[in-house]
Amino acid sequence: MFEIAAGEKQRNKERASINWRFQTTDARRKMGRLYPPVSPIKVELVYDNPAAITPL
Repeated sequence: MFEIAAGEKQRNKERASINWRFQTTDARRKMGRLYPPVSPIKVELVYDNPAAITPL
């Protein structure tokens, strides 16, 4: 257990990253039954008080 924690600490210190082999869209195309299609969700924002919105 301590060996895993030490390795994790070292990877975090080095800011290690992962080079993924393919994107989600590729995964859906290659393994469709495991990655079901998703449809975009339409979101409507309603502001009752426009004065309450603060610019960034």
